[in-house]
Amino acid sequence: MKKNLLTMAMSMTVITALSGCIFNSSSGTVNTAPPAAPTPPPAATPVPNNITNPSGSYAISVFATNPTGSSKPDDIVPVQTAANSPDSAVFIAYQDRSNVDPMGNVPTGAPSGTVAQGQVVEYDLNGHILQTINVPGHIDGMLQNTTSDYHTLWVTSDEDANPKLSVINFSTSPATVTTYTADAASVSAVTVADPNNSSATSNVPLQHGGGLDDMKLIGTHVYVSASAPATTMTPSNPSTTLPYSTSWINGASCGTGTCGNGTVFGINQAVTGSTNTNGAIQYVITLNSGASNTYHVTPVVSTDGSTTQTTMLSNGTAQLTSNNSAILNATDADSTALDPNGDLWIDSQQDGELIHVSSINPANTTQTTSILPLTYGGISWSIDDFRWVPAVPTGATGNTFMLVTDTSSGYVYRIDASSGFTPGQVYAAAGNMITSVNMTTGVLTPVFINFQATHGLNFIVP
Repeated sequence: MKKNLLTMAMSMTVITALSGCIFNSSSGTVNTAPPAAPTPPPAATPVPNNITNPSGSYAISVFATNPTGSSKPDDIVPVQTAANSPDSAVFIAYQDRSNVDPMGNVPTGAPSGTVAQGQVVEYDLNGHILQTINVPGHIDGMLQNTTSDYHTLWVTSDEDANPKLSVINFSTSPATVTTYTADAASVSAVTVADPNNSSATSNVPLQHGGGLDDMKLIGTHVYVSASAPATTMTPSNPSTTLPYSTSWINGASCGTGTCGNGTVFGINQAVTGSTNTNGAIQYVITLNSGASNTYHVTPVVSTDGSTTQTTMLSNGTAQLTSNNSAILNATDADSTALDPNGDLWIDSQQDGELIHVSSINPANTTQTTSILPLTYGGISWSIDDFRWVPAVPTGATGNTFMLVTDTSSGYVYRIDASSGFTPGQVYAAAGNMITSVNMTTGVLTPVFINFQATHGLNFIVP
């Protein structure tokens, strides 16, 4: 789900041009074309020879390759039909991002007729395509929202600006897609430029300076990452007594790279020329009632602590030792995961750290945060999706397996553990690797290496 730090979305008039769709402008609902008959998975597509397994205790195979008309697989969401049921199918998002940027715009020079959309493809657990659903914009987050039923999928698009939320009813034939945009109270007064597009269309970010990314359902609330925040090198009131959460790596918030120009700070104080000052890294997102087709975001975790009633702690092993206070500095809130206790973890991707938010709630009265710096070979390392191996529900008949998307190659891989995956272990998509994660030290250990660019990762329990 990693993106460039600027992005944008197309206007609603673009949605009417979605290929294979019928758009009702009065309702904001898109009826996708009826699904075709299930298509077979690739016939024994070989795994590239360069992908190797350092440990020998895992097996890998190809689950799917880019369907015709789709590219850049990313997020993976298993489908359940009831609470605590085994998984019955899986959704995989295809971003087609060479022809739609993270602001939802079609880049200048794209092929004639290019539409700013991606696809959500439903597969059975053997890799057969069940249906393909067109979604406007640059897809970057998916959630099966089971608050009221088990046939609703929420999809976020355009993670750098103009963020959209598409709500899919995938039980109908054809599936229906209703797209929502941010209400006036959720957006910033500052527009941002799109370096990939010469259009004069304004690119409007949310309050924190960007868009939306990954989502998680906790209780009845949907929490969503505040993606691509505004950043600064000169906060108006920098701390002189406490370290920032990323200062353990020479003050640089740049993951596996180096800033080259000093520390980068998430916006948590007034910055010249900007009104993006709340520093949100996590929102609660709700749909507004009525016919407006808008959503509202409310900050629940921020970099300045104003919505997190706690001191910032670190359980890392570098300069921030156990239980040292620190200031949370998240410059790239991205993927999220739930641990076995139901707590939320946020991947601050560029910063090479995981943020643990315990007891998250919209009232912001009891939650606390702590930081786990991530390392591989002794250096800071960034990851994308990460997941705890889930417990096996009653009624499961097969072995738990992992699916991972290699976005650049277009392959979706299946990984099986020789002795089975152990519930509670953590795995991550880490650039050109799939790794296990030690949640005490933050050390990454390779499982498979030499991918092109891994992004989506999830476990399937059949």
